[in-house]
Amino acid sequence: MALEAKRALVVIAEGSEEMEAVITIDILRRAKIDVVVAGLTGTGVVTCSRGIKLTPDASFDSVKDQVFDVVALPGGIDGARAFQASPAVHAVVARHLAAGKHVAMVCAAPLALGPAMGEALPQLAATLDKSAPMAVTAHPSVQREVTEQLTAAGAPHGVAFEFKTGGPELRVVSALGGRLITSRGPGTTFDFALAIVEALAGTAAMNMVAGPMIFQTQACREEHGGH
Repeated sequence: MALEAKRALVVIAEGSEEMEAVITIDILRRAKIDVVVAGLTGTGVVTCSRGIKLTPDASFDSVKDQVFDVVALPGGIDGARAFQASPAVHAVVARHLAAGKHVAMVCAAPLALGPAMGEALPQLAATLDKSAPMAVTAHPSVQREVTEQLTAAGAPHGVAFEFKTGGPELRVVSALGGRLITSRGPGTTFDFALAIVEALAGTAAMNMVAGPMIFQTQACREEHGGH
């Protein structure tokens, strides 16, 4: 019997970073993941941060009550601020984390994480690692704000904001048992999307997608000293 396809929700808003949105959508679909692209304010054309226009598959409102294997939010400061200001986005992120699903945010999108974690933490309390800070990353321009918001939300022992681990650049960071995936910006989006594929479908599936794209994964770069 064929396995049921994994499902991903990618939310876009006016000012979302088009590279981060399109690369994520493309790589997930290459991995045979069923991707729904939802417009935060409806089904109309979304103008991204550099003027590229994307047409959503659905409105966010029409899919927000569904359950997905991953909810992914691209950055772009205006789009990220829209996510940050949306209680509906916070509720979806919190509900998926509490249900053991994945949430993935890149660049400035972790600005929406603090408000969502305020809702999710009470439900996650039993499974949180209370011995260490929550590990996240994001675009450097929002590092302080993301850290302050997560600390205010009650992240245990605060936040470990990670860019490097003493060796090769750390382009993707996982927390909450791998359910929360964060990354830094347009240049790290291939790593970000492939990390989502690995989380949902396994390392072999990730390598099958990365190989034909002639892309060296983060694990390969670390194995070869970052080269």
